[in-house]
Amino acid sequence: MKKIINFLLLPILLCGGQALALPTPAADHHMHIHSADGGRVLQQAREVAGKPSDEASPVTADQVVESMDRAGLEQATILSNAYMFGMPELDLDDEYGRVRAENDYVASQVARYPERLAGFYSVNPLAEYALDEISRCAESEHLTGLKLHLANSDVDLRNPEHVVQLGRVFARANDLGQPIIIHLRTRNGAYGAHDARIFIEQVLARAPDVVIQVAHLAGWSGMDEATLEVVDTFAAAMEQDDDGSFDGLLFDMSETVIPESRANGKDEYLEQVRKINRRSARAIKRLGVDRVVFGSDWVSPGKLKPRASTLARNLPLPAEMVAEVAANRAPYLGNPQ
Repeated sequence: MKKIINFLLLPILLCGGQALALPTPAADHHMHIHSADGGRVLQQAREVAGKPSDEASPVTADQVVESMDRAGLEQATILSNAYMFGMPELDLDDEYGRVRAENDYVASQVARYPERLAGFYSVNPLAEYALDEISRCAESEHLTGLKLHLANSDVDLRNPEHVVQLGRVFARANDLGQPIIIHLRTRNGAYGAHDARIFIEQVLARAPDVVIQVAHLAGWSGMDEATLEVVDTFAAAMEQDDDGSFDGLLFDMSETVIPESRANGKDEYLEQVRKINRRSARAIKRLGVDRVVFGSDWVSPGKLKPRASTLARNLPLPAEMVAEVAANRAPYLGNPQ
């Protein structure tokens, strides 16, 4: 059963096997957007993570679409950063009121380009208001699904109470027909196959009827051995699936393919970059190219085009596989007009 809508396998090979053009992704399945308040909270979250930055200016749908047009992309998934308001280290005033406002901001931006953008609201799944916010946002005609970020929300898949609550969140989204995009990797330094099995058996099973998109190929930036363990665990479970339990499971590849330019011409760094990209290629093949969608993790206007070209220039896969990944489109995006 085909899991992804592939409207057009992008042609990159012509006579003689010569590559005449790089494949342009049909859609970006992982872009971030935030309001002015969201920008301030993003700055605070970066400071907590030891990555201080200037205050992030608001990001608008106009900027998203301008970047998409420059890169040649038809559609995109834009993600709310409202989950950051529930980051335990921040302890913000009027937390839930600001979460609602941030999710409403995303809805207002999607309303400007409803045929091209799919908006995902977000929440800390451990927050006492999580289920209420899912139910509220599910009523919006301009919000498509739910985004979760386990590391930012400090969810530990080895904590039984966390797993039970995460299961409730998945069940609520499933009951309301809401697809879910999840940053699965947690803060736990032992993250690996055991966490994946817990997620598959106790959480994923609670949402059998909706698309579940696992961000960053189940890791975060790059590709390490722990993430490969998780990939192998998912792949093994899918190979044993005989009842369609995994039909809606997808993986986005945001920030998992690194441009060689980041090595700055240094041989030792270049080999590290190439090793990461080889691991990412292995992960994509292991999961199946029909389950993998392009994502950029875009958050800054003007940087989408080079991220899109990174896919073809730096991913060590056969050209036809790269083209298929680029052409894949998650079902929740629908048929572009």
